[in-house]
Amino acid sequence: MSFAGHVFDMIARIRYNESLRRFYRDRYEIVKDIERDIPLVHHEFKEEKISPETLRRAKSHILSEFRHDKRMHLVRILVVSAIVLLLLAIILFFPYKHLLQLLRNYY
Repeated sequence: MSFAGHVFDMIARIRYNESLRRFYRDRYEIVKDIERDIPLVHHEFKEEKISPETLRRAKSHILSEFRHDKRMHLVRILVVSAIVLLLLAIILFFPYKHLLQLLRNYY
């Protein structure tokens, strides 16, 4: 391709990019106008009167769920740690030849 072909390609790319820019700018203006026309809705929250007994039960329920999740997390950590330690003990304390013989005899 001659030099002029490269120039024409460059001009075509510039025109295409400019058309995309105009398209997205116009779309942005439309969306901005729509958002400007939508009134802001202020939500009002009603505070319900909660009896002290209900509040105490809700708090104790939340605390018990939190403690249960904490315990389950601790159990998961302990199980994973035990598995990792067991694998490390097997790798470090068994000779590789002995381990290979055990695997060959097993399969």
